[in-house]
Amino acid sequence: MTYPNTYYSIKKLMAAQIFMLTGEIFTILVTILTASVFNMDITIDKAISPAGLALYGITLLFLAVRILGYIFYIIGLRKANKDDANFKIAFYSIIITLILAVVSVVFVFNKEVYSIGELLVILTIMLSRIYILEGIRSLSKQLGHPEMDKTGAAIYAIIVTIFVIRTCVSILILILIDNSSSVETSIFEVIDSALSIGESVLFLFYFSKALKIFSKE
Repeated sequence: MTYPNTYYSIKKLMAAQIFMLTGEIFTILVTILTASVFNMDITIDKAISPAGLALYGITLLFLAVRILGYIFYIIGLRKANKDDANFKIAFYSIIITLILAVVSVVFVFNKEVYSIGELLVILTIMLSRIYILEGIRSLSKQLGHPEMDKTGAAIYAIIVTIFVIRTCVSILILILIDNSSSVETSIFEVIDSALSIGESVLFLFYFSKALKIFSKE
């Protein structure tokens, strides 16, 4: 096997994407519950009610799953950066993302701070994914698989487009938090999560193709 470190890393990255995909599904659930039960307005009294405590538990579970995904990213990229420098940049981007995600736990019910944190997470995740793509594309070309380069280029264009849309959605959420109904805010939050799910599915597809190639070479 020419690049055993990258092969090992891609397996970890696939596990990370599955955790993050699960986390985004929890995000949609939390958003719908917050809108329907609390009308996006969580006071101290509401937070300590049975429904509030149940929602908080689901929220912590979703954050734990997502953080676990980032940890798997870090574990995988730590080995892959020995094969290609792009993975090293992705490694540091994910560490920053993990820090931001942990901070989000503290401010999960402060919608303004949480939304700003999520906007920064979107940026750092995009950076890490771009450099992961570049690393896999570079090594795949060295192994004589130009089709992976073409597929990677297409996914690159898609995730940049998704990043622009998610950034606009996140800004709209920040604007709407105090100036609109909970239904409108929730709709945009669900759209954001749906875009993230689509991105995760794309990467799972690409990682599965890369895994087959690196296992044979």
